[in-house]
Amino acid sequence: MGTFSGISKSNRDGEKAVHHFHIGYMTIDGTQWEKDGVTTKATIYDNRKHIAVWDYKDGDMVSISANWTIIKDKIGPWREPPYGQSPEWHPTCEEMWNFTIILSDKFNNMIDRARVSINDSVWDESGKSGVVYLNCTFPRSDFYYDNPQVYKIEIRSEYYRWCWKPFEHWGDFSDPFENHDFADLTVYFTGPNSAPKILYTSSPPEKCKFDQPVTFTVKADDSDGDPVRFLFDWDGDGFNEWEGDTSTDWFEDLPAEITIKHTWKKENYPGERKHVARPKVMVIDKLGASSGWIDLGEITLPLTQSNSLDKEIGTINILERFPILKQFVSIWDLFSHLIERMFSSFHFLK
Repeated sequence: MGTFSGISKSNRDGEKAVHHFHIGYMTIDGTQWEKDGVTTKATIYDNRKHIAVWDYKDGDMVSISANWTIIKDKIGPWREPPYGQSPEWHPTCEEMWNFTIILSDKFNNMIDRARVSINDSVWDESGKSGVVYLNCTFPRSDFYYDNPQVYKIEIRSEYYRWCWKPFEHWGDFSDPFENHDFADLTVYFTGPNSAPKILYTSSPPEKCKFDQPVTFTVKADDSDGDPVRFLFDWDGDGFNEWEGDTSTDWFEDLPAEITIKHTWKKENYPGERKHVARPKVMVIDKLGASSGWIDLGEITLPLTQSNSLDKEIGTINILERFPILKQFVSIWDLFSHLIERMFSSFHFLK
């Protein structure tokens, strides 16, 4: 259980928990009425103004409480002289005290509010005290933004006075005498959260060429309905670079299916005589759960060749395509061989 010390940790296994913070106190003191009104105070205990829920899980509750105290007005300016006149000529007044806890998001949009509101007459001189509680849960949509998520807590004490004269139709509702204090509530979202699953992967070709795109199709779902994202490891080393075609945008509509193309570029594998690619895919949800790496198959890319050997292979392909040219080259090779032997014999006789 958390206190104003600023930390809440719940030791439970799979059960819902209540993270409770007793954060401060509020007072309204009207016993020393002065020209500027009554004294109001709102104080949060933790001077760091920071409270943390470390393991908030879906369905947990956060309970925020603060003490409040009213020190009654015993004598107000509306009960001063003239004393000799009948009561109907004196102003009649009522008072209202509000003690409020407000929880807002980081954009200052109010999420929830709890208030103790007391309407009382000045003739009641007894003091009052109590505790105001704000109990709330966070929707799963909050989990999708920042983890942790920062909210704002405000406590507020307010005093109002309403006065009028009998038999006359005028009244005066005073400006509120109020005081505020603020703190940050930082929530670290955790499970329970089911990991998304990959439902289908297409089978890639066993062989392909460098610089030739290969198409992959992957389908996945998440039982919690969380948005999912696909990650690809084209090298098969279990590491995703988060660049280019290695990651996708978030898919809100489930089940999600993606068709993606990848090209293994020859220039990225210098010095290799043969490359065997073992691509993998992973799907993650916005709460951080993942399917783990799933193999997409094994793809063999052809032998890498040097530039001179590439030219030689290209020449052989041309000769195979044109038989007449191949015969001419063969005759030319034979003629060149005879000429070479004749020169060798002449050199020997000389």
